[in-house]
Amino acid sequence: DQVVNQEIDWDSQEVGQSSSQTNSSKQISDQYAASLEELKNHAQEFEEKYRRALADYRNLEQRVQVERTQYIKTANRWLIESLLEPLDFMEKATEHIDDKGLKMVIQRFYQVLEDEGLKEIDALGKQFDEKTMEAIDTDEGEEDKVLKVASKGFMLNDQVLRHAKVVVGKKSN
Repeated sequence: DQVVNQEIDWDSQEVGQSSSQTNSSKQISDQYAASLEELKNHAQEFEEKYRRALADYRNLEQRVQVERTQYIKTANRWLIESLLEPLDFMEKATEHIDDKGLKMVIQRFYQVLEDEGLKEIDALGKQFDEKTMEAIDTDEGEEDKVLKVASKGFMLNDQVLRHAKVVVGKKSN
């Protein structure tokens, strides 16, 4: 009888342990599920932060490239602008000296500058345009037409580098 009772007690203890183990493993399972969910959330946060950082970096790369290009254009602008005065002097010299070599050098000079984006402002005979021309004098002639170009004007990459200095026509009284 005692043996049977002991077995029953033993069995009841096992059942008790089994149900407590089931509760314990359910708690552990719930904790793992909660931890897994938390880890998933952290992973999503890190992925989002990574994507934002990557986008910021790409934007920075593009901005730096644009700034670098702009800096080069600005540096070229200063150089080209400083070369225009000596080029003007060489052209003035051709008015007094008929030298084919000098004319070839001037022509080559203009070609190199054109390759860098320099364009001469076509002013002679055109309607006066204050955006690209500077009127230094007026003379009798067709109203607002450029009669004479005193100094060439130039555009660099579609921006005025130097205004053309011109004589503009006006009607006589």
